[in-house]
Amino acid sequence: VPVAQMADLPLFLFVAQDLPVNSVAELVEYARKHPDKLTYASSGNGSSAHLTGADFALRNKITMTHVAYKGSAPILTDLLGGRVSMVFDPILVPMQYVKQNRLKALGFTGKQRWPTEPSIPTMEEAGMPGFVTGSWAGLMAPANTPRPIIERMAREISEIVQEPDVRQKFLDAGFLPASGTSAQFAELMKQDSARYAGIIEQARITVD
Repeated sequence: VPVAQMADLPLFLFVAQDLPVNSVAELVEYARKHPDKLTYASSGNGSSAHLTGADFALRNKITMTHVAYKGSAPILTDLLGGRVSMVFDPILVPMQYVKQNRLKALGFTGKQRWPTEPSIPTMEEAGMPGFVTGSWAGLMAPANTPRPIIERMAREISEIVQEPDVRQKFLDAGFLPASGTSAQFAELMKQDSARYAGIIEQARITVD
């Protein structure tokens, strides 16, 4: 049973430095002018990067080729080398290469701009209304856990994740602290399941 959400893990849209685009709108236009040329990376079928990339293509009615990797390290190597066009990824590792002008960050999938990167627009601000997505972290418990214990854990978590030192540790790791009730967490899981099921069906994603 769901206890409480603890954090959001929103994603940035990183593109290869040599890709001739500097905004989400330019990326979409480039994809339309060069069908089948764009590739987007992920750490595997069904990962958040895969489904977010597929959703991006569906919403913009463009064609992109998914390239599945085994882990994040080879993605970064190929993105830096221009062998893959783009990836939706958390801030933690790729952003250092943006600051070195070796990658470009075009957008952010959170509801608001990332606290330490205010110059990077949200995907909504970049022209994609409703494109708010990413992963999350939460606490689950065995199905027979007494309800009072579930509710107490949810309250405790909500307080702990907002403590300044805990909040900073989350941000340093690329997470945004989140809180709420068990019912709210259950609803989030339900909504995400339905949304991702729609993307999987429309994009005809299958398990390899």
